[in-house]
Amino acid sequence: MNRYFIFLAIPLFLSAFTHLWNPIGFPRPNVDEGIYLGRALNFIDTLNPKDPYIGYDHPYFGQIFLAIVFNIIGYQNILSSSPGYINHEMLLLVPRILMGVLAILDTFLLFKIVEIRYNIRTAFIASILFAVMPITWVTRWVLLDSLQLPFVLLSLLFAILSGSNMTANTRKRVLLVMLSGIFLGSAIFTKIPAITMIPLISYLIFTQNKKSLWMLILCIIPTVLIPSLWLLHAVSMGEFSEWWDAIYRQSHRESHSLFIALEDFFIIDPLLLIIAVPGLIYAAIRRDLFILLSQIPFLIFMYFIGYVVVFHLLLFALFACISSANLFFDLMSFLRKNRVALLLSIGGVLAVVVIGLSSTTHQIISEKNSQFFEAARFADQYLKSDQINQSSQEVNNGGGITRVSHPFFFWVDKYKFHNENNYYWNVNNFQTQKIIFIIDGEFKYVIDHDNDTGRKFRNLFSAFNTHNLKSFHNGSQLDSIGVDILLTDLQRFNKNSINLTHVLPEENKWAHSEYVHIQRENSIINISADTSNAKKRDNVNRVFLNTATNLTGVPIYLSVSYSTLSNSNDTRFSIEINDRDNQNKLWSHELRKFPVTQGMEFFLLQETIAGKKINLSLSLRSHEKGIDTLMLKDVTLFN
Repeated sequence: MNRYFIFLAIPLFLSAFTHLWNPIGFPRPNVDEGIYLGRALNFIDTLNPKDPYIGYDHPYFGQIFLAIVFNIIGYQNILSSSPGYINHEMLLLVPRILMGVLAILDTFLLFKIVEIRYNIRTAFIASILFAVMPITWVTRWVLLDSLQLPFVLLSLLFAILSGSNMTANTRKRVLLVMLSGIFLGSAIFTKIPAITMIPLISYLIFTQNKKSLWMLILCIIPTVLIPSLWLLHAVSMGEFSEWWDAIYRQSHRESHSLFIALEDFFIIDPLLLIIAVPGLIYAAIRRDLFILLSQIPFLIFMYFIGYVVVFHLLLFALFACISSANLFFDLMSFLRKNRVALLLSIGGVLAVVVIGLSSTTHQIISEKNSQFFEAARFADQYLKSDQINQSSQEVNNGGGITRVSHPFFFWVDKYKFHNENNYYWNVNNFQTQKIIFIIDGEFKYVIDHDNDTGRKFRNLFSAFNTHNLKSFHNGSQLDSIGVDILLTDLQRFNKNSINLTHVLPEENKWAHSEYVHIQRENSIINISADTSNAKKRDNVNRVFLNTATNLTGVPIYLSVSYSTLSNSNDTRFSIEINDRDNQNKLWSHELRKFPVTQGMEFFLLQETIAGKKINLSLSLRSHEKGIDTLMLKDVTLFN
C-alpha cells in the first residue's frame, strides 16, 4: 500500500508543480483564451451557448462547463460593475488555476488507465512523463483541447473498467459503458477532434464485454446524442446553413498543416517527439491496438484538417507518453538479467524525466506577462476617460474609440459589457473615427507578415495619422517583446500617400429603381423608397452611381456617414461595389441601422478591387409596404 501511494503521489506532486506554479506569469495569454472565457460569461448572463460575435465555430460544452464552474465559485464577482476598471490578473488567475487542477486530474486518470491496461510501473512512468514533459505546459491555457482531455480520459477509464475482473455485476457494467459514452459525447461536444477516440472506445467496449453488440450500442447512443445538441440548437434557431458554413470555414482556414504543427511540437519538446516514434513503432510490432487506435485515427484526422497548431496535438502527446512508457518498461523487463544494461536503461528513463522537468521548470518560473497586464490597465483607463468625455450623440456620430487587439485586452468589454467596438485583428470595418491598436508579439507578427492582413494594417498606419500612446516592456525579460499602444485618427490622413473621391457632389449622377426618390439638401442626399403602392410586399430598391470611379492602386478605403429610417424591422440597407465592365459584384456590406442620429462606418476593402473601374450602388430591401429612408451625409473613397 505504501509503495502504491508513492507511485501515485510522485507524478501527482510533479504535475501540481508544473501546472500550478506561476499560472499567470507563464505562458503568455493565448488568442483563444479570451474568446472562450468571454463565451462562458456570456452563457452565465444569457444562457445562450452560441457565441454572439463568431457563431458556430465549435460545439458548446467548453463554455457551458466553464460557466458552471465559474458560477459555482462566483467568478463573475471579480468583475467591477464598470467596464473601465478590470482586474486582469485575477480574471486570468482563476481559470488558469482551474486548468492546473484539471491537469492534475488528467495525470491521475492517466495513471489509473495505464495501471489497469498494462501495469503500475508503466503507469508510473507514463504519468511522470505527462507531468513533466514541456509539451504539457500547453494545458495551462484555457483552451478547448485542454478542457476535453479529462472527459476523454474518463471515457477511457470507464470503458476499461467495464471489462475488468473487478466489475462482474452486469448492472455495473452497463452503467460504466453508458458513463463511457456520456463522457466521450461530452468530449466531442467540447471539440470535434475527440471523435477520433470512437474507434478505441468502441474496441474496448466490444472486446472486453464478450463482443456484446448491445453494450456497444449503449455506449454509442450518448456518444452521438450529446454532441448532436449543437446541430439541433442551430436547426431550432433556423440557422442550419450558418452552422454548416461555420464548420466549412473552421476546417478550411489558412493553411497550417499537421507537419508544421509537429515542427512546433519539436521546438517545444523535441525529446518526447523523438521517443514517441519508437514507442509507436513498438506498438505496431506488438499489435497494441490500444495505442494504434488512439494515434492513427487522430493523426489521419489532423492530416486532412487544413489548420493544425501545436496545442491541437495534446491527445497525441498524451498517448505518446503511454507508448513511450510501455516501451521503456518492456525494455527494462527484457534487460533485467543484465545488470549493467538494466541500469543504463533506468538511467535513460531518468535522464528523459530530468531533462523534461528541467526544461519545463525553466519555462514556468519565468515572468513573461507583466507587460500584458500593464498595457491592459492603461488601455482600460484611456478608453474609460474617453467614454466619460463623449456624449451619446458624439458616439453615434463616430465618436468614441474602437479597440483592435489580442482578445486578452477586450474580452470582458465585448462579452460581459457588450461593447461591440472591440475587435480581433481580422476586422475590416470600424464605426468610430479613432482606433486604438494594442500591439503585442502576435499582433506584431500579423502586421509584419507579407499578406493581405499585414499590408492592411501597415497601409492604414501610413495613410492616416497614427502615433504611439505608450509602450510597455517586461523588465525581468530583456529579450521579451513589448506591447505598443497606437492611436489612429481616421479624420486626419496623409495627403501625399492617398487620394480622395467624394461620391456625393452634384456632378455625380444617380440612377434609381421605380419606387425610389432622391433629394439633395445642403450636400446631403436623402434616398427614400416608397413602396406603399407597390404590387408586392417584398421589394428590392436600388440606387446606382452612374459616374465610374477608377481605383488605381492599394490601399482602398470607403467611409460612409449616414442615418436610416425604416418602415419595418426587417428592412435591410446595403452598399455594394460592382465592376463597371462586367457588372460583377466585387464587395458588399449590410449597413448598420442608425435611426434619427447619424452614424459612420469605415471599410478596409480587399486588394482584389484595385485596378478596376467600379460603380457604387445602394439597396433598400423591404419586406413590408411603406417608406424607408437612407440619409447620406458623406461617402468617400480613399485610394
